[in-house]
Amino acid sequence: MTIRETLRARRGGPRDVDEPHAMTVSTLDADGAPDARVPILKDLDDEGWHLATTATSAKGRQLAGNPVSGAARPGRRRR
Repeated sequence: MTIRETLRARRGGPRDVDEPHAMTVSTLDADGAPDARVPILKDLDDEGWHLATTATSAKGRQLAGNPVSGAARPGRRRR
């Protein structure tokens, strides 16, 4: 799903994805092992993606230690 499609779905426009707020975010833990979670996308703006997590959560600590991450929007398109 592109950023444009995500914004359109979040604004209540024509929705072609079942869960426009869910995404998989992958980071590396302290040992360098991959760690993936499915947080809720709270907002998307010029500063970036804002996820429903805190700086003290496992995901927040991992991002603080290594800000490189990957994200996937596995939304299923409606037909």
